[in-house]
Amino acid sequence: MKKHKTSFISLLLLFALICPYHQFLHAEDGDVYIIPVHGMIDLGLASFLKRSVKEAEEAGAKAVILDIKTYGGRVDAAVDIKDALSNLKMLTIAYVNPRAISAGALIALSCKHIIVAPGSMIGAASPVKIGFAGMSHQKTGEKEISFVRSAFRAAAEQNNHSTKLAEAMVDPDIKIKKIIQKGKLLTLTGSEAVKIGLAKTEAKSIKEILRLFNLDKFSIKKTRTNWAEHVVRFLTHPVVSSLLLTLGFLGLLFEIKTPGWGVGGTISVVFLALFFWGHYILGLANIMDIVLFIIGIILLSTELFITPGFGFIGAGGILCILAGIYLALVKQPLPKFSWEFNLLNTALYTISGAILTSGAVFALLLKYLPKSKGLWSQLALSASEKQKNGFNVSPTEMHALVGKRGVAHTNLRPAGKAMIDDKLWSVMTDGDFIEEGVEIVVEKVEGNRILVKILN
Repeated sequence: MKKHKTSFISLLLLFALICPYHQFLHAEDGDVYIIPVHGMIDLGLASFLKRSVKEAEEAGAKAVILDIKTYGGRVDAAVDIKDALSNLKMLTIAYVNPRAISAGALIALSCKHIIVAPGSMIGAASPVKIGFAGMSHQKTGEKEISFVRSAFRAAAEQNNHSTKLAEAMVDPDIKIKKIIQKGKLLTLTGSEAVKIGLAKTEAKSIKEILRLFNLDKFSIKKTRTNWAEHVVRFLTHPVVSSLLLTLGFLGLLFEIKTPGWGVGGTISVVFLALFFWGHYILGLANIMDIVLFIIGIILLSTELFITPGFGFIGAGGILCILAGIYLALVKQPLPKFSWEFNLLNTALYTISGAILTSGAVFALLLKYLPKSKGLWSQLALSASEKQKNGFNVSPTEMHALVGKRGVAHTNLRPAGKAMIDDKLWSVMTDGDFIEEGVEIVVEKVEGNRILVKILN
């Protein structure tokens, strides 16, 4: 009963973590919403901005002001923000304070009005590929430039900004007389943006913007990232994701090694649930990815504990587990652009790193902590194999065991102990799972390994 209760609690925890938190958030009234767009443009920031915009719509706000301070970031995140802003019917104002570089420029162009702070900058939006470990940047091809250029052009066109200026921020082949030469990317200072008509005017503060658009008499709401959004951005960081997977895999290995439901299974459920929850909230993972992962766990468990040997069911389970994790790490499973291939590489590094680390840690724990009490005593057989207790590693005597019958003294998964000729021996199967008490026969001896099978 206790094991079933633990399993039930663990499943409840899994579903609670998978459930999206934003269903419990409520919009607050406010006439003007000020939304900060600071730091790296990533999916976490995109999720926060979309949530803030939705609040503004539900509250019937008069205007949204984006306070932009960024060097750029992910293209897909910037496009998500652009799409969210394009559907707004209220007044949207971008305040470049003090910079809207790269993806930040696309967000600024997605607003109906652009206001710049003194000494600000906007532009330099040509897409780049990030090299290994982020150490270097490489130029992208025409396909990527064309996609980003069209996104900039569409945003500018929808909000009555110069499409030529927008394209020149992305494509160095765009030439604009007296403004930018061919072969150079367009980056404008705040005063230059005002001079050529891209920005409406300069403003030293948001209060000036409110007075400029006659919004100073309305109530103000400044949105901030909540605790859940901070947690999600932390959980989806590549290093943290890899750590969550590593701990989840370790828990699975411990659970496979020990009988019944225990600490290992609970640890695995908690950390894997955190992994999928964070990626689900950001829109990377969906329900099907989570279901695919759960199916993989079921198939692998069936192969290990029910069906003999290891075959297609176990292999299919492993493939489903890896596929579910991979799909949760990438937004586009089949990459089209160079930055999506970068995300694919990151996903592969995360998965492979978690597998190698968890396997290495598990092996070290079993090797160096076999005599520890408590949890470790459940993970490894700690009795020393002394000759007075019936153990003997003599090659001659071991080879004499071939063909002899015995009884499995422990569960063989595939290694364990068997009683043969009234002596306890370390034995193993060819991969089959043999329960304690089942009659076995020694099939062959290879080196110091005694291979057994079920007695037919």
